[in-house]
Amino acid sequence: MNSETVMYKQETVAPAKTFVNRDASQTRLIAGVSVPDGPLITAVIEHAQQLSEPYLFNHAMRSWLFAEAIGSVKGFNYDREVVAIGTILHDIGLTASVSGPNRFEVNGADAAVSFIKGKGLSDRRAQLIWDLVALNSTPSLALHKEPEVAVGTMGIGLDYGGFGLDALPAADVERILSVFPRLRMKQQFAETCRGYFCDGDRTCMPPISRTSDGVADRTGRSINTSSIAGHPRRNDVVTKFHSALS
Repeated sequence: MNSETVMYKQETVAPAKTFVNRDASQTRLIAGVSVPDGPLITAVIEHAQQLSEPYLFNHAMRSWLFAEAIGSVKGFNYDREVVAIGTILHDIGLTASVSGPNRFEVNGADAAVSFIKGKGLSDRRAQLIWDLVALNSTPSLALHKEPEVAVGTMGIGLDYGGFGLDALPAADVERILSVFPRLRMKQQFAETCRGYFCDGDRTCMPPISRTSDGVADRTGRSINTSSIAGHPRRNDVVTKFHSALS
């Protein structure tokens, strides 16, 4: 077990015996970010950690923390538990334990909803979680959906490619990266996707790639990231996100 995992385990709240209480007023700090707390979120975190390689689990946790930070800074009104579940589980379709005939986002969305079934969420909230997981790599669609889907996608996009990084203080970003290091995420993610191309039972779209003016999502649409650059200290943080894009 690596040091990052040990550090996180020390912060984990022991799960309760019921999933009924989903009061978003219950919060705790992870990497300096105030996040909703409760037995269901704890169970989701443990589930993601059990399924995922360390690089993928850290990516999921950073995505959640970035989504919460963005939501706080921009003053969005959204269901924080839905965003937590959707972002933490958004890449379980890439794990060995989840398979299916569809692209990994859809397989993962089905698996996420299966995991939360019977844990007290309404059909509407479960649908939002499905949408967030299934559309997480297609911001050209997800950002036009409900606030939960959009905010979760913003957090995932910020961690994957630095999209919207300029909205957060550099010190906050650095703190999240220090608690959940990237662990060569881009390279390992690409290797995982290449493995999917060789597996007839599961499919994966190519990873996000660099374009002349920014980064393209999996639909091929270009996303300009030039606004991220500017302050020297912020450029150091940006480098941590973008060094593996080329």
